[in-house]
Amino acid sequence: MHRLTDQILAFAEGLPEGEPIAAKSLLHLGKRPAVDQALSRLAERGKLIRAGRGVYLSPIESRFG
Repeated sequence: MHRLTDQILAFAEGLPEGEPIAAKSLLHLGKRPAVDQALSRLAERGKLIRAGRGVYLSPIESRFG
């Protein structure tokens, strides 16, 4: 079984660019506290951007940075 953070990143890659990610949409991957903690840790590492309370976005990589 893959780690929860890897599953969240894989889910985020499948979304259209700019689509927000919320913990509610990830409950099929695990329990709510675990999903919240994984999202928070991904934001701390720079893998996701925290757009607001409980809302995250995937960072967009362009040729300008």
